[in-house]
Amino acid sequence: MRYDPSRIEAVIMQLRELLDPIALMATIGKKTRYGRRRGPTPWHYTRELLTSYDRAEDTDKVIATFEAIGVADEVDAGVWLAEHMNRIP
Repeated sequence: MRYDPSRIEAVIMQLRELLDPIALMATIGKKTRYGRRRGPTPWHYTRELLTSYDRAEDTDKVIATFEAIGVADEVDAGVWLAEHMNRIP
C-alpha cells in the first residue's frame, strides 16, 4: 500500500467533518474524466465543489489533510478515496 495504513481511519474522519468524501470522489472523477483531464490547478475542482457548498473556508483544511498523507493533487485524492471507499461510513 502506498499510504500509511494506520492513518486511513483518522483521515476519513477528518474529511467527513469537512465534506462528503463520496461527493468529492464523484466530482473529481466526473470533472477530470477519471484523471484524463486535470483542472488548471492541482486542486481546482475540489475548491469549486467546496465553494458551491459555501464551505470555501474549509478548502485549505481538506487539501492539508490529503497532503499530510502524501496525496499530491485531487486526481490522486480521488484514487485514494476510491481505494478506501469501503471504510467511509
